[in-house]
Amino acid sequence: MGTKQKRSRRLPATHTEATRWRRSLFWVFPAILAAVLFLPAVESGRVWDDTIVLETQISAFRTASDAFFPPDLVPQWPYYYYRPLLTASYMIERYLFGAEATQGFHAMVIAYHVANTFFVVLLAAMALRGSRYRWWGAMATGALFAAHPIHTESVCWITGRTDTLAALFLFPALLLAIVYRDHRSSWALWLSPLLFLCAALTKEAGLAALGVLPFWLALVPAPNAIASNEGTKRSQAAPWSSWRAAWPLWVLYGAATLVYLTLRVGAGTGSGTSELVSRQPLELLGRLSSALAYYLAKAVVPVSQSALVTTLPGMLATLVAVTAITGFTFFSLRRAKSGQGIWLLAIVWFGISLLPSLPIAVLRLAEAPVAERYLYLPSFGLCLIFGALLVEALSRSSWRNFAVGIAIAVIFVASLGTLRRAAVWRSDLALWSDTVAKEPNSGLAWSELGKAHLDRGRSLEKALEAYEKSVRTHNDSMGRAISFNSIGVIHARQGREEEALVAWLAATGEEPSYASPSYNLGNFLARRFESVARQEGRFDFQLLDEARSHLSRAVEHDPRYRKAWLRLIWCDVQKVMYLPVTQSNVNLARVALGDAEKNRLSLASVDPEGSFTQQAEQLLQRAREFLGRGAVEVEGQTR
Repeated sequence: MGTKQKRSRRLPATHTEATRWRRSLFWVFPAILAAVLFLPAVESGRVWDDTIVLETQISAFRTASDAFFPPDLVPQWPYYYYRPLLTASYMIERYLFGAEATQGFHAMVIAYHVANTFFVVLLAAMALRGSRYRWWGAMATGALFAAHPIHTESVCWITGRTDTLAALFLFPALLLAIVYRDHRSSWALWLSPLLFLCAALTKEAGLAALGVLPFWLALVPAPNAIASNEGTKRSQAAPWSSWRAAWPLWVLYGAATLVYLTLRVGAGTGSGTSELVSRQPLELLGRLSSALAYYLAKAVVPVSQSALVTTLPGMLATLVAVTAITGFTFFSLRRAKSGQGIWLLAIVWFGISLLPSLPIAVLRLAEAPVAERYLYLPSFGLCLIFGALLVEALSRSSWRNFAVGIAIAVIFVASLGTLRRAAVWRSDLALWSDTVAKEPNSGLAWSELGKAHLDRGRSLEKALEAYEKSVRTHNDSMGRAISFNSIGVIHARQGREEEALVAWLAATGEEPSYASPSYNLGNFLARRFESVARQEGRFDFQLLDEARSHLSRAVEHDPRYRKAWLRLIWCDVQKVMYLPVTQSNVNLARVALGDAEKNRLSLASVDPEGSFTQQAEQLLQRAREFLGRGAVEVEGQTR
């Protein structure tokens, strides 16, 4: 009898907590789902900024200290951001896979997302303590996070990894903060702030942990919360004063923040200054509200996704979104007072993690006021609500089958949406064809579509058409300059030299500091010098001087432009080799050779692989030989 009674007392526990193998399934299934959905992205190409970041920019970073203190004059480098661990991830992967690799970079971002999905399950399981079906809710939260279509930009785009990598540090930082609160583990006390610092050094949004952490410490139930059939309601909660009891954790988080700010200032990175899109407070408030409406709509119903969004939602959609968020916030506060903090945790996470991205809507900082990738971190809040809703439904026997069916349907539809959207990110041509169809007035989208056609080399007319539309729709001078430069390249390939010159001159007129059209002009005139010499047997040194002038301007605006340096050295060498042999010309040739030697040193300083420098040295060796023979000949004439 005694044995039977003991066994009968244990029965409820077996129903309350999943067995070990079932728990493993709850942990593993969402991560497997994330891997399966995004594995095809390994075969995707490089899109958008991938090439310039991985080949041009990261090549300027040679040591670990460069990641924390970026070298000067890196082409198009965003010095107003301070993200050394993001840069370090590129450097490490470039070292492992090579500058030309693609699959390895994609595989790493997918791995980050899979790991984040695992952490999301654990965070949700903590937040749902005290609920009988918490592991079902945690699995649903993780599965939706794994399959959410809004994450495709952050996972399928190599250089869109910023939030994905920041989450890889931020999620476990919060997990360990709760571990410290519950168990006072010294290792968790030190590791949690360190991971928070890593998140901040990956992206500024990592600092959101400072706003989220008090709510998590106060609202996540204690580990001994008694399981209940009452949905997300817990019978034993962590007190609101928990965050004060964890004061050593706050001290170390404050120290980590101080370290971050010190490194940022030491790197010469300020807060950044950008012009507001308007000086009218009401208009700015309206844009912020519209951006919030966009993010809420895309997180809840991610349809009609686009790599670029140039217009914000209208007044009605904004009003609906703001009303919904306000209403849910009041609902969450009421439920928190009755012991159900999960809802407040979710809305706080969504709002605070989204907050750093909202100012972009009112600043002239980016081409688009909003972007899907900024939802990678905030979407966890919406996924947590999804898991909490499932737990609430499972606690009511009459709703269980219906709730499970709806949950499966939501995750299935989300998975299909992710697969479809991931296919768009497989190539530049697919991505920008999709984007211009949705944003026909985006100059950047047309410019990138033209580049995609141009890179393929088979559709010059389509590329030219796209670039011409880009010139008409671009609202900034640099965008038009890039398009004009590319139009010149197309004309040059088609043999329309005069049209090419006109386009490149238009590009320099739009943006004098843009180096590429200056290089193209100099290179074109240098080739014309060669053509005249070959066909007419004469050396037009005026042409060569014009070419040199354009090339000098190119390296002035972009000191790391190796092709421009090499072509500039070539121009100096031509003077050494082909000036008529006279005493005065020998002196000019010596000056030209001296210029070439100086330019070779400048080239060597920005050519770590040494391939361009080697070509320059071969040119200079020939020039030295010619100059030596010329000097001897002049000396003989003098005698």
